[in-house]
Amino acid sequence: MKAVTYQKERNAFTFTKLPVPKPQNEYDVLIEVHAVGLNPLDARINQRHSMVPDMDDTFVGGLGVSGEIVAMGSAVSSWRVGERVLYHGNMRRPFGGFAEYAIHDSRTLTTHPNVSDTLAASAPCAGWTA
Repeated sequence: MKAVTYQKERNAFTFTKLPVPKPQNEYDVLIEVHAVGLNPLDARINQRHSMVPDMDDTFVGGLGVSGEIVAMGSAVSSWRVGERVLYHGNMRRPFGGFAEYAIHDSRTLTTHPNVSDTLAASAPCAGWTA
């Protein structure tokens, strides 16, 4: 998949090809990303090294995500493949929304509102901050 990764040593973002990630635990879902917001917190990824000690050159940021569930962990029961969702990502996890696919904990998803993907993706980070 295509992704924008953060290169810690160069302090730069780079277009990269990565394998599609797999859910990491039974509550994770794989999201096909339709839109992702760009927020000040995303741009300050270089300040998160202490929070993400194992950050490497495959780290994908992107917190405000709008997309569709394409795969689920075994304990996910309140969502279905094909549902459109919206969420604020976990900035400590490496599979954010600056990619074609992202991983997220199903317990913090929100039903996608009846608006465009791009409009929806602009809300999670700014809304959580507000």
